[in-house]
Amino acid sequence: MRGNRHKTVTYKYILPCGFCRSDFTGKEKDEETGYGYFGARYMDHELMTMWLSVDPMADKYPSISPYAYCAWNPIKLVDPDGKDIYHLDTETGALTLQKKTKDKTDIIKAGSTKGIGRNKGFVENGNTVSIAKGVLNGKKGKDLSVSGFSTQGNNQEDGLKAAQFISFQCNKELSGVGFTSALFTDELDVFGWSKNDTYNSNWTMGDITRTSDEKSLQYFFHTHPGDKNGKGGKGIPSPADIRSARQLQDVYGISNNYIISKKDGIVGYSEKGISFGIHTISKREPISLINR
Repeated sequence: MRGNRHKTVTYKYILPCGFCRSDFTGKEKDEETGYGYFGARYMDHELMTMWLSVDPMADKYPSISPYAYCAWNPIKLVDPDGKDIYHLDTETGALTLQKKTKDKTDIIKAGSTKGIGRNKGFVENGNTVSIAKGVLNGKKGKDLSVSGFSTQGNNQEDGLKAAQFISFQCNKELSGVGFTSALFTDELDVFGWSKNDTYNSNWTMGDITRTSDEKSLQYFFHTHPGDKNGKGGKGIPSPADIRSARQLQDVYGISNNYIISKKDGIVGYSEKGISFGIHTISKREPISLINR
């Protein structure tokens, strides 16, 4: 009517989907926050196309705001790929699944648990790593630092990528074995690390025996993350490493052993203690296949 002021109305009062759990993106709203949940991060639908955290792929699109949904063009473009979210507590090493999705990638977010009682929550430190589906296969309520994880779907490389990230974020030594599965895929077993510290991983021959059942072992690896003050983290096998290499050779025929070190990259060694290759880990490509 003439003389009436125009009223600003948001989309949810116009579109039928505004009355559902899903909005124009097709993603369900989180019941606790009311925000749209995409797996990798949240969106405030009141702001229409604004993320509430930085895009984990923002470095690939420097000309676009890391908070922009679909490059500010949600009518033409869509962002279908949410990710399973895992929280990695850098103080304890606990790794737990927070949200399950059906996409092809997952993400580990590092941080620590702060506060007490109702104010207790996980505070991210900004460090994340994206990995393929089939690497962690976690279940809600299960701490993977206790059980470890075994990759599926030919995801050995991303398993190593996850192990390196966990180790370097938590300053805990991780260990495991690469193997060829019964389906002839290259996979990785990472042993539990809840009781590990910066310089020791509590793996046993029993861990490897369980892996070797009906599988072909390729190599043994462990990490040298160094401590929070920058001490350690070199790719030098210790006397204990050499003793373990001899035992692995005698019992399982494993002749290839690797250290994933923070300072020297990937270092190979044998039961004789002789290094047979140093491969630099670049910042853009955190890890490469060590049996390549």
